[in-house]
Amino acid sequence: MKAGNPGLLFLFLACLGAPAPAQASRPAAADPGKKAERLIRKGRINDALLVIQEALSSSPKNPSLFHLLAARAIYLRAQETSKDPRLGREVLEDLEMVEEEARAALEGMPRSRDARMLLAQSLYGRGKVDEAEKEAARILEDRPGDGGAEYLMGEICFLRAGNAAKEGNRGEAARLRAAAGEHYRKALKGGAGRAKTLRRLGDLATYEGNMAKALGF
Repeated sequence: MKAGNPGLLFLFLACLGAPAPAQASRPAAADPGKKAERLIRKGRINDALLVIQEALSSSPKNPSLFHLLAARAIYLRAQETSKDPRLGREVLEDLEMVEEEARAALEGMPRSRDARMLLAQSLYGRGKVDEAEKEAARILEDRPGDGGAEYLMGEICFLRAGNAAKEGNRGEAARLRAAAGEHYRKALKGGAGRAKTLRRLGDLATYEGNMAKALGF
């Protein structure tokens, strides 16, 4: 096997289509995709990846969907691992695998929003900001106002604003913070995580010196 949200996994698996007539009577537990989904829901990521690896080795009709599942599973593992600052190397290795799996998924599903979002997130997490921005922009071309892509664009602007401020470029920092705020507000409308987005808007208000506004967020 090439190295937002468990609810999306059910949607991914629904795209697998009806089983062939010879398989119609197979119990749900025998379906590798559904089995991997259940394992991911339980947080058993490594077990899920073993199931996906076995499925891919059998040359399934829809390998892209299994690559997409793998990318999602590994990204969730990276998120969990990132909580321990001592495991930074492991997180980066997982994000590299997420990129590989997401690209493999896009080979068969070039218009997949979820695969491209995972690709963008893996790139951003490894400091490849310009590449991440291009992928997020491609999502927004197809899906204007997409909450996840807008939030990531906001994060990119927020990061660049901080860098500009460190370099003493106040005007550019202010411009980038304003752009970040616009993306975050669009992210809220697009269904991005409300708590994390409001937190970021609060951070921006703090930079403006408006503590009442920040506390309101």
